Amino acid sequence: MTPTPAHEHIHRFLLLGKKKLFFYHLALYNPQSGHNYQAVFSFSIKDNGELRNMYLKDLAQHENQRVFYSLRCPHHFELPELQ
Repeated sequence: MTPTPAHEHIHRFLLLGKKKLFFYHLALYNPQSGHNYQAVFSFSIKDNGELRNMYLKDLAQHENQRVFYSLRCPHHFELPELQ
């Protein structure tokens, strides 16, 4: 695993679901981190289903084990304000 430079702003997500993939934002609960919120997203990923297929294949191989899958998003984004 490649270490992340201290100045790089990244987001990490847990990957959940089977029919539809959901991405759970891992909150750090530190207001200065920019990662102090929890959110669940469903994204359209333009990879011809490769991520989903790879995830479901590995999930099936570990069906009797407790396994967690995470994704790293190197792009900064802000959640829209909820009203």
